[in-house]
Amino acid sequence: MLKSAALAVIGASLLVGCAPGPIAAPYGSSLVMPEDIEFGFDTAYSAAGDLTGGLFYTYIGVLGPDDGSAFGGEPLNGIQVEITSGWTGAYLIAEKAVRVVDDYEAACSENPSGDPEDPCLAWFDTEGQEFIEFAGDYSELGGFGPTYMSAPTDNRGLLALYIFVDSVSTDSTGEAVNIPIFASIGSETQSFQLAAIL
Repeated sequence: MLKSAALAVIGASLLVGCAPGPIAAPYGSSLVMPEDIEFGFDTAYSAAGDLTGGLFYTYIGVLGPDDGSAFGGEPLNGIQVEITSGWTGAYLIAEKAVRVVDDYEAACSENPSGDPEDPCLAWFDTEGQEFIEFAGDYSELGGFGPTYMSAPTDNRGLLALYIFVDSVSTDSTGEAVNIPIFASIGSETQSFQLAAIL
């Protein structure tokens, strides 16, 4: 009786352990980072929290260990990647959470309320010249700007994300300061830069 109960517990724990989901990168895996992103500095980047700035789309990849095996150096799917923005005015947004708001001006002139579902709370992307809003949990965060995200790579070994630059910091001479974006898979951390060109 005890033996069969123990086997049932072991079997159940094995089933739980086999549940699909993001996993840690195997030791020796490597990150593939995008090139630095340069963009023209606009007056829109001078006021933090005004929901006006630039939206940038990029990918981060994960490759398996180049150990000479059949899958060495190949893209890995389902690998958990942690991404951190090095500036409080640069927000990290999952690809599926961004959508364009159609007829923004018409909708706001007819219905200028403070309802969180109202398209008047959309953000303006000066790069694409369009209004965007964030779907799902992001739309319920109010004024919160997410500077951290953790998500898995897709079936191509890539993690796509948007970075919304709401503001840019300047140094004592008035020059724009680059914004570092860090990615980590545990055994490796790398970064790329968002560089505002004045």
